[in-house]
Amino acid sequence: MTDQTIEIPVTGMTCDHCAATIEKALTALPGVKARVSYPKATATIESLGRTALPEIVQAIQAAGYGASLPYRASVPITKEGLRDGPHVAIIGSGSAAFACAIRAVERGGARDHD
Repeated sequence: MTDQTIEIPVTGMTCDHCAATIEKALTALPGVKARVSYPKATATIESLGRTALPEIVQAIQAAGYGASLPYRASVPITKEGLRDGPHVAIIGSGSAAFACAIRAVERGGARDHD
């Protein structure tokens, strides 16, 4: 895999020590160069080496934190004007519907307002 910078949202961090723990877990993977930011709640992967993205996410989860593969804005738009991948409609209002919408986007669901 070629070197590229990828930003992965990370949940569950409560301090800079959490970020350091995740960074240590990621840099232990072969060829991975990573920076983790507690204020931004992200892991910035600067080099994957021979490590696949799912392994990165698994390493974050194994360290006790939440992570999911990032939504790719570069996903091609189809002739119908829709992005390939999952599309989710949240019907309802209130905090539960809002939480579902956020979770769907975190897991790669398309956003209409892109």
